[in-house]
Amino acid sequence: MDQVCPRNREVQSIADGVAADVRASGNYLDEQDFGNKVHARMVENINSMNDPDLEAEISCYSTAGQEIFYATKGSWRPDTLEHSRPATVCVYDHQTGRAFLRARRAADFADVVQKRFRRVQRIIVIQLLAGQSRLNVKLVLYTVLWLRVIRYSRHYDSDSC
Repeated sequence: MDQVCPRNREVQSIADGVAADVRASGNYLDEQDFGNKVHARMVENINSMNDPDLEAEISCYSTAGQEIFYATKGSWRPDTLEHSRPATVCVYDHQTGRAFLRARRAADFADVVQKRFRRVQRIIVIQLLAGQSRLNVKLVLYTVLWLRVIRYSRHYDSDSC
């Protein structure tokens, strides 16, 4: 994982710190509000780094992948994008509760990223468990294999064959 998405430990560390701060503050109504506050602070922390290789919550149209105003209806917002190696983007999906990244959602994120960054050849979608100091690697491997199957089948379903 470190070779393909070298900043995964950094992103995980930021998520763990933010989750611990929000939890310690006690300033949330319920688990959903906790998750919303963790996501909002992750955006603040990552975007304050002013690092072009690390972006948080960029809203994109799912059909064209073009960047649009934040939270526009019908848009997709991957939590964090890491532009790691040439032609590689790592997509981090932050989870704070018991929810998990479903394969279909991972494929949709990959599809949006592919449309936005036309030269991307490899997209890794990672479920990041904020406050739990670990990535869900089993799901990552499953998702990567599943995405390959989707891309392969889409290639043969297109009119360009």
